[in-house]
Amino acid sequence: MFARRFLSLCLILLLSLLLPVVGGQAAPVDEWSPAGTLTAADGGALHHFGVAVTIDGNTAIVGAPGWPSAPGARPGAAYVFTHNGTTWVERTRLTASDGQHGDAFGNSTMLVGNVAIVGASQARRGKPGDPDFGYGVGAVYSYTGSGATWNQEAKLMPVDLVEGNLFGASLAFDGETLVVGAPYGDTGHEAVYFYTRRAGGWDGPVKFASPEPTVDNDFGEGVAVAGDLALVGAPGIDCCDAHAAFTKGIVYVFARHGDVWSPAGTLSPSDGRLGDNFGCDIAFNGATAVVAACQANGVAPMHPGYAYVFSHAGDIWTQTARLEPEGDATGSFGIRAVALAGDQLVLGWPSAPPDYSTDRLYPYTRDGATWTASEPIESPDGPEDTGFGWHLALSETHLLAGAPYRAKLNVAEQGGVHAYGQPGATTGHAIYAPIIASPGLESPDGLIAYEGFDANEQRDIFLIRPDGTGKLNLTHSTPQREASPAWSPDGARLAFTESTPTGPTLLVTTNTGGGDRRVVPLDDELYPHSPAWSPDGSRLAFVGRTGATRNDVYVVNLDGSGLVNRTPTMAGRAQSPRWSPDGTKLLFVYDSGSGPLQLAVVGATSGNVVMLTDDDIPHGSPDWSPDGTRILFSTQAGDFTQSLMTMPAGGGEPTLLLANATMGRWSPDGTQLVFVGDDGGLFRAAADGSHVTPIDETPDVFSPDWQP
Repeated sequence: MFARRFLSLCLILLLSLLLPVVGGQAAPVDEWSPAGTLTAADGGALHHFGVAVTIDGNTAIVGAPGWPSAPGARPGAAYVFTHNGTTWVERTRLTASDGQHGDAFGNSTMLVGNVAIVGASQARRGKPGDPDFGYGVGAVYSYTGSGATWNQEAKLMPVDLVEGNLFGASLAFDGETLVVGAPYGDTGHEAVYFYTRRAGGWDGPVKFASPEPTVDNDFGEGVAVAGDLALVGAPGIDCCDAHAAFTKGIVYVFARHGDVWSPAGTLSPSDGRLGDNFGCDIAFNGATAVVAACQANGVAPMHPGYAYVFSHAGDIWTQTARLEPEGDATGSFGIRAVALAGDQLVLGWPSAPPDYSTDRLYPYTRDGATWTASEPIESPDGPEDTGFGWHLALSETHLLAGAPYRAKLNVAEQGGVHAYGQPGATTGHAIYAPIIASPGLESPDGLIAYEGFDANEQRDIFLIRPDGTGKLNLTHSTPQREASPAWSPDGARLAFTESTPTGPTLLVTTNTGGGDRRVVPLDDELYPHSPAWSPDGSRLAFVGRTGATRNDVYVVNLDGSGLVNRTPTMAGRAQSPRWSPDGTKLLFVYDSGSGPLQLAVVGATSGNVVMLTDDDIPHGSPDWSPDGTRILFSTQAGDFTQSLMTMPAGGGEPTLLLANATMGRWSPDGTQLVFVGDDGGLFRAAADGSHVTPIDETPDVFSPDWQP
């Protein structure tokens, strides 16, 4: 799927029916039921939310190329939504790190697994006055993440683009191959670019220029890819006369042999006509291709838009059907979007017949080789020009239709996305479903311990592998509540706190199977929490209550002896202690009671508290890097969003690693991080914040720690 330029093309009559037409008679197949409307929480006039929409599983990304970053600046944005089994919920907003006014970021979107691709087809190159400056060159951005936590990974902008190329006007991505269309610009500059996803980012691009370089043919306006085959539409090409005023269009096939892509033939309709614009949109799943022949309104008489279905065996492609919604012999603003998922197909037709003013969707279901139409879906906004039907995303359980010109509360062209679902379809994430890591981030050894809730809403300690598999409830205790797991230096035991509604809080250690339970004997009035092992494994640091208004950092031997308060002169409260790797210092969060939470250190055996930060924003959940040179911590902005930062171990200028993230911990070798998303869920990423990968998308998870 891709974001389309609204074309205005003339039509003339030339009918040649060589295959049966599949019309619009209703059939007894599952109907799509309305499931609400997606809108942006910060939506406003001219946002055009819904210009692009894509879906994978229960996650959707919606483009809003008119989103403003400031008054007079509209770089654009893309919004992430997830389906919770009942409704669609906005999770976060994606923007380009270097976005500028008019970039049209969000004009196209793609999503496969935890990799999101967003086009900014109007992005400029350089600055006015630069030798290579150009408007409308275009760019594409990739992100990794899940739920509310996403990280910008790369910006793609080939060096040979020309002004007006609109690189990123169309996108296709199958998880390995990314195809980007640059279908406009001066004659001879239309092209598509192939990228391959590898560990660490993207290989490529491999460029294919238009096979007809002497005519503006919109090569790359429609693109699709699956496995070793890619399809590229050129709706502006006429098969017989390159200079014809009205164009038929053609689709070029590319095949990969080994690691090499090369041309592999063409597709064209059996009854193609001048003005068809065949190839304006393409859906392809590796076995079946559906190609729209868009057709726009023009001089009378007008023709309906068709969608053509092709199958292939080896190198042979066969046209198997021509779909004509309504079976109407006249049309206006013909088929503009095609979406395919399994045996379901939906066509989008803005201003569909018979009244030419109501936007409409046409669903089909395949049984064998036969496509049967079900009842059309009319725009919920009525006979209003909202763009409903120009932009579609389809899975086997969800259908999303963008309406980017939809008004909301009299706010013009704010945009929306209308959602539909299949009756009886199961949706939502299974709590224990494994989530596989993305290419480019190896899954290291060890387990991750964290606290969460079981099916009865009891707080327990869980273990999970870094690749998201093998989730295990370690404690399974009722009515006890466990929290703040911490691994021993040898990875053989876990320390955590345990409490009941009526009993004291205990400091407990167990082995990795939950057995050999040992309680550290402490005064019941201490109420210990946030334990941390000393590097030699002989002691635990924790926060305990000192009086009614104080929390201090304590150190104790495992048998309860040698209890020492390391912050007795501190005026405020302590949180979250962590040992330095050499065992000489304790890092913790300091709450003075009169300002934001700050970071501080104190000697493990002697010395006074030393402040590391003195900022106007709160800090939390600190951790030393394994080599002791840096500190990882979270901050909270004025809008209450959390970010992960690092700074030198002795204090100094912080560096942003990840937005929408908190509770970070280093992997034992320091190459990766585990953290909690700002809106929940457990993730990991490379130490530089790249390659964000989900581990467990259960919302209520806390306090992760990585097994040495």
